[in-house]
Amino acid sequence: VGVTFAYTGIPNTTIAARFDRTGWSSMRDLGTAQMSVFDATDVGLGLEVVGPRIAGAPSYARLGLRDRGLPFGVNGDKVGERSISGGIAIPVARGRGQFDISLQSASRSAAGAKEKALLLSIGLGIRP
Repeated sequence: VGVTFAYTGIPNTTIAARFDRTGWSSMRDLGTAQMSVFDATDVGLGLEVVGPRIAGAPSYARLGLRDRGLPFGVNGDKVGERSISGGIAIPVARGRGQFDISLQSASRSAAGAKEKALLLSIGLGIRP
């Protein structure tokens, strides 16, 4: 079950929030006896702001926060993940394409173990 709300009442700005609950434990019988399976909740917040126009097309700045549980555990403990991300989208080819670059910092923890990651994403979208 999931729901997302977006507010566009501020000019050139979109604020979004999402909530999702997945009942992974109903699939427990497909695994082994040693496997820990948990239901997972996923909550996210996002902000997108229209930036300056480049060659007549708008650019964008984005910021996001996310907190979620993962369906499989470590030593019987639930795994939690938190992340923060930000990025920009720059129009190319007179608005027929878009160059995206984003940076995300994520961390996971469970049963005393911790994992951290820094992810850089680069993309190019083309509209026909």
